[in-house]
Amino acid sequence: MFYGGIVRRLQYLHNFPNCGGIPIPNCSSNSLFVGGQINKVLSALEQDNPSTIPTMKNIKIFVGCCTWDVGKLDREYQAGYWIPVTSQLDECLNVDNTNDLWSILLNKLDTPYSDMADIPASIEASVVDNIDYDLH
Repeated sequence: MFYGGIVRRLQYLHNFPNCGGIPIPNCSSNSLFVGGQINKVLSALEQDNPSTIPTMKNIKIFVGCCTWDVGKLDREYQAGYWIPVTSQLDECLNVDNTNDLWSILLNKLDTPYSDMADIPASIEASVVDNIDYDLH
């Protein structure tokens, strides 16, 4: 289970066309979907045939998401707020830790972005851990 943005609703990303959903445009494999028929996903999870059972490598479940009004994301992209990264579907689905995905994708970019791949997930925690609290 992953935690997304401020809009609190259950959402899932999967690569099972038979479960429906909204296809993600420009996906290299043409088989990445958001949402769909949850009953079909649940049925697939309950099947005994291992080749048809969605695994965590096939589906990512999110609580919370971010949404944009029509055209807003395009305007943000044009203003330089977003940096596109080309990636394969399996790179996105086959990670167990979102911090690993962040590093993998940043390393595909040139510096200075690739330099950010090594920043700890919680920089505050690593800084706090190294502070000398002796106030005497």
